[in-house]
Amino acid sequence: MGGQFRQAPARVLILAQLKLLQRLGYMPPVSDVPPAIIDHVCAALGARPVPRTTLARYDRSGSKSRHQKILREYARIRPLDASTHEWLATLAAGAARTKAELPDIINVLLEELVRHSYELPPLATLSRTASHARSQLNEAIYQAFTESLDEPLRTRLDDLFKARTGRTPWDELKREPKRPGPREVASFLKHIQTMTAQADGLPPAPDMLSVPEDTKVRSSKYLNNVIEQDHRHIKSRTNVMPGFKRFGSAVTTISGIGLTHRIRTGQFDLAKLGFKEAAAPAVWNAVLFDR
Repeated sequence: MGGQFRQAPARVLILAQLKLLQRLGYMPPVSDVPPAIIDHVCAALGARPVPRTTLARYDRSGSKSRHQKILREYARIRPLDASTHEWLATLAAGAARTKAELPDIINVLLEELVRHSYELPPLATLSRTASHARSQLNEAIYQAFTESLDEPLRTRLDDLFKARTGRTPWDELKREPKRPGPREVASFLKHIQTMTAQADGLPPAPDMLSVPEDTKVRSSKYLNNVIEQDHRHIKSRTNVMPGFKRFGSAVTTISGIGLTHRIRTGQFDLAKLGFKEAAAPAVWNAVLFDR
């Protein structure tokens, strides 16, 4: 691909955007890219450093859109269009039925975008799509409940919010159990009976609240997040540190911690060393050259 562009700055910008697209899934403005990345690409190509003014001018030029089109075709990344946004809205509506938190709905959208080789949109776009889907579902649930209530039920629900001696019956319904004891257990059992009596005569839940039979309920938030699980050993060490002052120091330290963990978990074959007690340099060399 580099042979299509003669000027060195163009080759630098093309290669930088290609690596960003491959690593991040989208191409941010090159003027927002850390200078260290641009300098590294320049060094790899043997080109002179690209001034920051050139990066800002490139972001406003028409060449950028033409280059990005070529990069998407090369990386086989599909661009977003109107049909894609409609598809994302449908996915978000389905995810909102089983997920109450916006990050969970956004994760579903991200997984599907990656699976179908789409360029990732801005996070604000995904957040608006997920928020709109959740709001629509909540509004539909509210409408379904209110339309199924008759007048006596409406009156009974309205009475829950009428204050009596500074508190409403709704406040009593929301009470949490206190420290267990004979009186508290008896009081909370009576509270449960009151809640059960309030539920008598209420219409059934709307169909939109039902979930497929094959839906799996997980008690662990990150049980299906393999990356998050594998990063626990790094976080347990870096969280107690005062912080890194340089990017290079952070990369070296975190890479070393991660590599040590991979050695300990047997992700590398150290049988080639031929002895049980090996010096640290020998172990590191065996690991580094056995990737």
